[in-house]
Amino acid sequence: MSGKVRSILLAAGILLGAASLYAEDDTGAYTGFTPYSVFGFGDLYTMGSAYTASMGGVGIASRNNRFINPMNPASVTARDSLSVMMDFSITGCSKFYSQASGSSVKRSVNNVFNIGDCIMSFPIYRSSAMMVGIMPYSSTGYNYVHAETDPVTIANVGNVDYNYYGQGGIYKIFAAAGVTFFKRLSLGVEGIYYFGNILKSRSISFTDPSYLSSTYLDRVNVNTFSAKFGMQYSQPVGDRMELGFGATYNLGSKLRGSITNTGAEGTLGDIHFGNELGLGVSFTYRDKLRFEFDFLNSDWRSSGFEEDPFFSASRGDFPFKADVGSSFRAGVEYIPDRRDARYYLKTVAYRLGAFYNKEYFKVAGHNVDAKGITLGATFPIFNFNAVTVAVELGERGTLENSLVQERYIGFHFSANLYDRWFHRMQYE
Repeated sequence: MSGKVRSILLAAGILLGAASLYAEDDTGAYTGFTPYSVFGFGDLYTMGSAYTASMGGVGIASRNNRFINPMNPASVTARDSLSVMMDFSITGCSKFYSQASGSSVKRSVNNVFNIGDCIMSFPIYRSSAMMVGIMPYSSTGYNYVHAETDPVTIANVGNVDYNYYGQGGIYKIFAAAGVTFFKRLSLGVEGIYYFGNILKSRSISFTDPSYLSSTYLDRVNVNTFSAKFGMQYSQPVGDRMELGFGATYNLGSKLRGSITNTGAEGTLGDIHFGNELGLGVSFTYRDKLRFEFDFLNSDWRSSGFEEDPFFSASRGDFPFKADVGSSFRAGVEYIPDRRDARYYLKTVAYRLGAFYNKEYFKVAGHNVDAKGITLGATFPIFNFNAVTVAVELGERGTLENSLVQERYIGFHFSANLYDRWFHRMQYE
């Protein structure tokens, strides 16, 4: 069996196996948890792997033949033309929540664990290559109670509690191909299939037994195709330095799927994903030092979330509004001496990053912002095989305006596997 046929069959097997794992969302376990996931598609993941997460989430301009970079489909051509690479990662997160309530602050804690990306990359022909994979796109996980505060309602029916619960997520299977022209310009395109389901329930409980408590269940099943385009250009500066430029554009496709309202089939409204533009620039010095800065802008104002109660989940005191999301990310990588044969720690890649995100929605007219720093390292094992660990320390939201403040510690772990499949045996 030829190397290319073997890689295609293995990629298909990996996607089918990983898709079956991702699809198991009815087990009762949260894949993500945050009160803000009640809105829209939930909590959107930062696309990428532990390798990109360890540098603040950058990757639009990154070209590295040792790692798979799912941030930009054009990056797939930065590789050894005889090799096959795979990346598999897992993530975990501990979140600490605070919310002002009068003169006091309510606090809670939650821990979640999830499978990250599962990606395979292989060459196609000469300067072209391909990667296929699966990764989370968004997660929904929340469970909170809101007590009725209207004195007229309380006087008429007694105390009323509203319980809100949500669980599920959307995932993406993708296949990307890229080609390099003139040794410097790389173009790529990515086909995407979004799938998954989101379950939301609302229950009303009365202390007065003469009123009947009730529960409403809504479930959305998603199956939508979309596409992403990418470009990268590298420009040598002298003999030891290189500047890199990258750009991506993700289409704001219409949501396809179905909705079930308390057992009855319904029709989805005119819901769209937000289109996203990404720009990146990188600076590399030899095989030792690399800086990168990324900017992403996503427009969700035409998503249709506000007109659909499933996605808006608005209350009178906390109205939801879809908005323009943005992200600023920066990272640096330092490798003392990749080829050092005496001191292993000199061959380790050390990374540091920072980010600032503005969410794609407003709550009660207020922006929800997030900021944080990342730390990480890649430990080589043999040849280009390596393991990467990353830690993310961040904060989202605020105690002001009755919003929820989240402080969290995130962990990423990935294994990068590298093998040569396409060399021809030489005989004398």
